Amino acid sequence: MTRTRVMAADAGFTIVELMVALSLFALLSLAGVALLRTSIDTQTSVAARLTDSGSIERLRALIGAELAAAQPRVGRDATGLRAPALTGSGDAIRFTYASDDSDGRSGVTTVRYAVIGTDMVRGADGQAATATLMRDVDSARFRFRDAAGGWTDAWGGAPGDATLPRAVELTLTPATGAPLVMRFLVAPDTPGTPPAEEAQAADAAPDGPPA
Repeated sequence: MTRTRVMAADAGFTIVELMVALSLFALLSLAGVALLRTSIDTQTSVAARLTDSGSIERLRALIGAELAAAQPRVGRDATGLRAPALTGSGDAIRFTYASDDSDGRSGVTTVRYAVIGTDMVRGADGQAATATLMRDVDSARFRFRDAAGGWTDAWGGAPGDATLPRAVELTLTPATGAPLVMRFLVAPDTPGTPPAEEAQAADAAPDGPPA
């Protein structure tokens, strides 16, 4: 009797004990994988949001700075014909602004912002490459505030027209998220354009149908 008990004690784990141990190990493994996946998904989501936020702020700063330096300067389009100082409609805008080169010399640069595919890009005359400022853009819409205080969907129809709008509004709709509305003052230091107070009034004006 005693020998039988000793042999049973030395026989190791039973099948039931092994199954219970393996089940517990499997549950712990699944919990660890789920926790790791949740952590990775959270990091990915946060990184994507930070990237989107950075892209929006860069876009806002760049367009704002260049429109603030816009010039009532009539240029020529790609075909060589006279073009208005600022043209825009839909998801594109083109204008000339005062700029400095790498040597600090003053000059002017003509730029164009537009949505190509799902990217908001910026290009400059004389440069073959464009810079992608924001990706995954569902739609974009420019509007322009005239001297009477109304908003219009297009600007600069007449060739050689040097008139600048008082302000520019950009409504940007990302592929994910709510639409963003940004308003910019146009060349406040250029004679014939409004002071900063009028741009603030434009920003506070209710959105309605274009005048």
